[in-house]
Amino acid sequence: MRKLVVSISLLFVLILAACQTPSSDQIKITTTLFPYYDIIRSLATDEMDVSLILPPGTDPHDFDPSPSQLVRILESNLFIFNSESLESWVSRIEPDLAQRSVQVLEMASYIGLVESEDEHDDHDEHDDHDEHDDHDDHDEHDEHDDHDEHDDHDEHDDHDDHDHGIYDPHIWTDPINLIILVSTIRDAMIELAPESADEITANAQAYIDELQAIHVAYSNWMTTRSSEVMMHGGHNAFAYLAARYDITFVNAYAGFSTDAEPTPGALQDMIQTMNETQSTHLFSEKLIAQNVATTLASETGAVILYLYSKAILTSEELEEGLTLFDMFNHNLAQLKIGMGPRE
Repeated sequence: MRKLVVSISLLFVLILAACQTPSSDQIKITTTLFPYYDIIRSLATDEMDVSLILPPGTDPHDFDPSPSQLVRILESNLFIFNSESLESWVSRIEPDLAQRSVQVLEMASYIGLVESEDEHDDHDEHDDHDEHDDHDDHDEHDEHDDHDEHDDHDEHDDHDDHDHGIYDPHIWTDPINLIILVSTIRDAMIELAPESADEITANAQAYIDELQAIHVAYSNWMTTRSSEVMMHGGHNAFAYLAARYDITFVNAYAGFSTDAEPTPGALQDMIQTMNETQSTHLFSEKLIAQNVATTLASETGAVILYLYSKAILTSEELEEGLTLFDMFNHNLAQLKIGMGPRE
């Protein structure tokens, strides 16, 4: 029955999209996540209409677009998303995107992906997270094999895995990854608007220069911090940052979804580790459930410091023009408080 409902809904979307009359001659670029929206809006020219599909405050791990949002995507000239492991609903509309000649970029296909080593175990080895040391296992995207049942969106009802595949989708937490993705997006935009190549290229270079400055700031911090251990009470969203800057990422969660729950054993292990190392600070993320972080803090006396995972922001932050650069800078300030050096 659920497959029938999805099929009828998608048919309605396609009929609605076919009946739409384009409102302008602007080039329409649509993306699912804020990091790519921030890049696109910074590179775009006046002839481009840029849309963010994910509403403010919405968790991308559980998001399913509305019919009007699907219409917006199907009307686009260019559609940019992260990965089918994170946005499994994209597979439903791939044939229609192709039929309507929408250019599609899957950002994760351009980056070497971090693979989970625990495979949903009880995280006995969670205190070292050596999987962050290499990024070379992405070529075949094996995570797609685990999504045979995703066409009916049962994962939103069940979440047995709580990880959306064996590869970490949070590629945007590493500024070097973002430099690669800016170049990829730049080239796609130039293909759509070759007459604006100089402007798009200049905008992209300015954005890359900002990311390189952020990388330098984080690299400098790496050489002066008093600890390399990041005690984290949120979900697994910072593996790429940890790998880039030699951070030992300690976390009780299995998988990569925000609705995962650590096992009691993993939670107790982390409490013991924090007490043994006399950890005074614990990191978590804005706009996610804080039950795990608050439990860890109450058991250890640690102060919680909040980071941006960069995929979720409030409507006020979006309206005020918060950028990825603001998020990186905020996070670095918090990391300095929690891991030193004190300023």
